[in-house]
Amino acid sequence: MKRIFIALHRRLKMLDIADREAAEWIGKSQATFSRKMSGQIPWTEPEMQKILSEVGQPEETLADLFPRREV
Repeated sequence: MKRIFIALHRRLKMLDIADREAAEWIGKSQATFSRKMSGQIPWTEPEMQKILSEVGQPEETLADLFPRREV
């Protein structure tokens, strides 16, 4: 499955964080997390903020990790 959130994926891998663990942070299943990473399900603001907090990224990096998709 294609991941459109490549910078987020790289950051999680760099920190050795499995999708399962990141999914738990936002209270979702691993399957739902995977669908979010592929752009099939949109991220909510609280989910994005939680991920930023857990990976130690400042607010200013939100757009880098969660780029807007062109419609």
